Amino acid sequence: MKKKTLLISAMLCLCLQNSMAQKQSRLIAQSIYIYNGSKFYLIDTSQYTYFSPIRGGDLNSRYIAYDDVVTYSYDTTSSSLSKQKRTLQYFDLINHKNAAYNYNWVLGGWLESTGSTFSTSSDDTVLAKTDLNWNAPSSSWDNVNKASYTYDAARNKTSFATTIWDNASSSWKNSERFVYTYDAANNLVKTLYQTWDSGTTAWVNNFQDSFAYSSTNKVMYSGNQIWDNTTTSWKKNKRSTYSYDAADFLIDQVEAGWDNTLSTWYNVQHYTFLNDSKGNVLVFLVQSWNKTTAAWDNFRKRIYTYDSKSNVLTNIWQNWDNASSNFVNGEQLSYSYDASGNELSEFSSIWNSSDGKWDNLHKVSYTYNSYNQATQTLYETWNKAGYWNNIAEDQNFKYYYQEYSLGIGEQSKTNTTLQLFPIPANSFMNIQLQSDNVQNFTARIYDQMGRLQRQWRIENTKLYKQTIDLAPFASGTYCIEFKGNYNTETIKKSFSVIH
Repeated sequence: MKKKTLLISAMLCLCLQNSMAQKQSRLIAQSIYIYNGSKFYLIDTSQYTYFSPIRGGDLNSRYIAYDDVVTYSYDTTSSSLSKQKRTLQYFDLINHKNAAYNYNWVLGGWLESTGSTFSTSSDDTVLAKTDLNWNAPSSSWDNVNKASYTYDAARNKTSFATTIWDNASSSWKNSERFVYTYDAANNLVKTLYQTWDSGTTAWVNNFQDSFAYSSTNKVMYSGNQIWDNTTTSWKKNKRSTYSYDAADFLIDQVEAGWDNTLSTWYNVQHYTFLNDSKGNVLVFLVQSWNKTTAAWDNFRKRIYTYDSKSNVLTNIWQNWDNASSNFVNGEQLSYSYDASGNELSEFSSIWNSSDGKWDNLHKVSYTYNSYNQATQTLYETWNKAGYWNNIAEDQNFKYYYQEYSLGIGEQSKTNTTLQLFPIPANSFMNIQLQSDNVQNFTARIYDQMGRLQRQWRIENTKLYKQTIDLAPFASGTYCIEFKGNYNTETIKKSFSVIH
């Protein structure tokens, strides 16, 4: 199956805009088709059921708030769909998810497999998640592990701890935890990772990351230290230092490692950024330290172009060629968008040094409904005869929706905009939130699985600017959400991190 490329466009999740009963659209089915050499054939499909008239979700949601989803696989022999798996989700009276259970279709019936229960606060912040396994002989759920979260008054996540269920003692046993510290501006200044030592019944240090910021909340330093059990002290490991231009855009980042023998820092990699007036990265240069010449050697470069809305149009990768002492083209990604900023297509191509031109490779096309929700994602392959067609293993994803009403007064019209740059992000990301109303916001970042990665509180603001360090985030796609207290307004965008 073809590897899927990351969506790097920032897609605005729609907010409802008047105080009357509001129409929205929620995902009710999705199907996956594979090309077998002559046609696309269905391999599986999922159908979503909602018991509540006001819950929904789509591909950009933190989680799709369905009550029941059943996945079917297509049997080519019998030309029919067969049940495979099922997930039931449960919600409290204010529609916060408090449980989810997974089932497998076995011998003509549903057999429980795994489950999770959730504890949430009044604003739907997850406080604890307990994972369960179905015990068929006893027809009951067995505890497996639990994740617990704490927050400060500004809604910053202050700890994340996991415990494991011990059957012998029928109790929870500590496993590992992260402890987070913030400054007065809600910048993350320290992340401490510890593991539990059952012998000493105490938390044992493992590593810690520290961050320092400028007066404008730009990260200036990030460092990693490893705990030495022998000396019971922190040992330096690696660090990054950052520099900015007069407009507060990142222009330089240097990564260094610590030499324990010489007790000194040594250079590892150097990143240089050239930005436009909006902060979009035009050139991203990567260099590696050459110990022999004590100088930076060119390694790789990315070149970006944008449209007037800061959507990426082209992303060219170049590699340094020592023989010619030049950068040579490698791969290129090109994008197109509709008037709403939805990505319509993504083209990948590879440089043909013999012909001095780009050769097409693959194409991904997207279509949307009137709610800007994706209805199809189609993969195609370039035919050297000069056209796009399908080959074996190309994929086609289709998504289906239904309208539903949020009811009167769920959300009212406001004019709040959210900008993220640069996109895609590498080491940092700038946030600018502009609202017509002075209000408090709760900010949350989720990964593709809907797991909370970071949360913080913003007090009494119409214009909020912040730069967040992305070093703790793995490469992938995330969704950032700002929930205001003005008629519970929520605005979201997705973004990609590429390290």
